[in-house]
Amino acid sequence: FKEWNSAADGSGQTTLSASAPFSMTAGNIELHAQWDINSYTLTYNANADTSKYTGADFTGSFLPPSASHEYTSAVSAAAALTMTGYTFKEWNSAADGSGQTTLSASDSFSMTAGDLTLYAQWDINSYTVTYSANAASYTGAVFNGTLPDIKTYDYTSTVAAAAALTMTDYTFSGWNTKAD
Repeated sequence: FKEWNSAADGSGQTTLSASAPFSMTAGNIELHAQWDINSYTLTYNANADTSKYTGADFTGSFLPPSASHEYTSAVSAAAALTMTGYTFKEWNSAADGSGQTTLSASDSFSMTAGDLTLYAQWDINSYTVTYSANAASYTGAVFNGTLPDIKTYDYTSTVAAAAALTMTDYTFSGWNTKAD
């Protein structure tokens, strides 16, 4: 509430504060409430605890600063964030993703009646470990057992390398990410 005015559009000659005393005129007077639209703060939270998400590395878009927006004004949600080992899923009004407001990156929405914090929601990425005997050119190679299956692990999972292989006339020296 801003004030009372004798014209609906606020252009009247009589303007009064709330509860202000005034002298009654010689005639009827109609006073119209005048309103100022409220503004609320929109804040973004990356929702990434670097102690929980080891190696968190934000690249690309950074969080926009908090900004004030008028109630019901059109606002666009921030662009998707990127973080090593995770895929941006959406924005949500609760850190755990259970909030009433869920928005895709850059979605348009009307500003709420109250401050709003949008938390980034993340899906953890999975990656594959494939084992190679690295012995295709050796004739007569005899392996005890079989190579481990291709395995998929979530980012930051603790993974134990496959057991040593055995091959006639060779000693297994270890696993490496390069054939040579």
